[in-house]
Amino acid sequence: MRPTVMPKPENLPHAARHPMLGIVILTAMCIVVTVVAVAASGLKFANAERFFLPIGGLLAGFLTLNAYQYVRMPENKKLILVVNMTAIYIVMTVVMMTYQYCLALADAYEISEVIEKIDSYLGFDWLTFAMKANSIPYLSEALGFCYQNWMREFILVFAALVLLSRGDDLRELTVTYILAGMTTLTVSGLVDAKSYDAVASYAIGGLHHPSGVAPEYLTKIENLRHGVDSVMDYHNIIGLVSFPSFHAGAAVLLASATRNLGWFSLPFLVFNALVLVGTVTEGGHNLTDVIAGGVISIAAIALVQSCRPADALAKMAERVALKAKVPVRAA
Repeated sequence: MRPTVMPKPENLPHAARHPMLGIVILTAMCIVVTVVAVAASGLKFANAERFFLPIGGLLAGFLTLNAYQYVRMPENKKLILVVNMTAIYIVMTVVMMTYQYCLALADAYEISEVIEKIDSYLGFDWLTFAMKANSIPYLSEALGFCYQNWMREFILVFAALVLLSRGDDLRELTVTYILAGMTTLTVSGLVDAKSYDAVASYAIGGLHHPSGVAPEYLTKIENLRHGVDSVMDYHNIIGLVSFPSFHAGAAVLLASATRNLGWFSLPFLVFNALVLVGTVTEGGHNLTDVIAGGVISIAAIALVQSCRPADALAKMAERVALKAKVPVRAA
């Protein structure tokens, strides 16, 4: 009976030996796409120098720190991972913010009425749902808190995965965030969908107004779509995505990223469930927006999990073991 032979690290594919390489390449591709989009759209910038000078200095500091670590402290893999991932998220935040403005200047197909019809077919009415949710004591405050603090939750999830040595889960979250985020922004640029009911709610006295959408948003997106405005002001960046919902997609990604944390995953699951509901009431999104954002994230998760090197190695070991007729020892 032959022993099971596992592939040595040096015999693995280059991407499996250097898991950050794929993320760096993906980030570089997003940067190139965004630069091309800026050139093609004619997007102009205001107050960019005050924004990019500190960001550039921060990234330069991270690169210097990591270069020092790679040379002098290569065994400090956890800190290297933190610095690498932090730099990736900073870059991708700037890329995604800029990319959404580029696409808002493109010609798009109006689908607001289609979204309303789909919601109606699903038996969903935004105003009725918002009024019922806001009539429940403390629920409105909880939904508002979760919706407005999803980015802080992102930081908390990042820290938890690092501290608990869930490097693979952090890398999976990063790749799915990039894939789902860029896909969501691309779809939002190809179609023109607006949350008219949520914006109209500002005219109703006594109603809790959604914090994530306002008449200012509708004016900005309309001006960009019709060529009246072509400026991205880094002192006043407005979220322009309505369909699919970016918040909903992020909630799905964060819930998935914490699934292996045992009991620690429960509060994250509850928090993200409230984010999904708050995306409707606080973000002013239609139900179809939320569903679409969730579907994109689920697709990204499924794609990345099917390509994980660890999964590929496990399947390889199973095939070798079956040929050798020996049991595979659990990791």
